[in-house]
Amino acid sequence: LTLTLLFSLNINSQTAEEFFYTAIDKSRAKDYVGALNDYNKAIELNPNYYDAYYNRGVLKYNSSSLYQDLKGAISDFSVVIKHNPKDEDAYYNRAGAKFLLEDYEGAINDFGKELEINPRNGDAFFMVAPIKKLIGKDGCEDIKKARQLGVSFPINEVQWDEFFKSNCN
Repeated sequence: LTLTLLFSLNINSQTAEEFFYTAIDKSRAKDYVGALNDYNKAIELNPNYYDAYYNRGVLKYNSSSLYQDLKGAISDFSVVIKHNPKDEDAYYNRAGAKFLLEDYEGAINDFGKELEINPRNGDAFFMVAPIKKLIGKDGCEDIKKARQLGVSFPINEVQWDEFFKSNCN
């Protein structure tokens, strides 16, 4: 009984920020369940801890399929966006989650919002082009813009040409 009481007192004395940073450490160590629990505790202690919502959203979005929760990720990114409508990363990640859930129009809209905030994000232009193709829209201008601006991942000239051919009508 004494050990249980001491353990519960120790947990209760941790701050939201401490839970947040232990969640980051656990996520890096691939302890996704532990990280998720610590983000939940951080948010429970401070419901306005928007960095915790964002990181929890990223965890839910990026985790292996066993722990992936795309609807939960969208919900967390939406909380962040409601608090800060200029958070381009939240729009970008929410767009990716919507794409994986086959909400293509929602993904295109979120990438569009992200591009309103940062019109120089070649990655967002690159991502939106094939989504447009999936729903019968032309993404050629997006590909051209992505190529002009550059992207954050390696792609050579042959790959650019193939990407253009496969996504332009």
